[in-house]
Amino acid sequence: MTEHIETLNLILRVVQILVIPLAGLFIRQIMALRKELETLRVKVTENEAKLCNMPDSSALHSIALSLERLRGEVGSLGAEMGGMKDVLQKVDRIVERQENYLLNNGGK
Repeated sequence: MTEHIETLNLILRVVQILVIPLAGLFIRQIMALRKELETLRVKVTENEAKLCNMPDSSALHSIALSLERLRGEVGSLGAEMGGMKDVLQKVDRIVERQENYLLNNGGK
């Protein structure tokens, strides 16, 4: 009977020395993993919300077409402005002639 108590005492010491610290280590690891999992869940939820607000491929295609249309309109405005440049040069010459005429007292 004493042998059984000594064996039981030895087993309990082994459990106390090895198993309990290992169980504590595993529990800490599990808690750290749970915390990390919760952080990842929050990030996934945030990213899903961001993705819901982003335009899909058809909206991006529509935006690209609108930009091309706008580029064409700007190009045509540039051509019109080129024509306006000639008109402004003619008006500038006319104003210059009128200034000269007035500065010279009407040619007297």
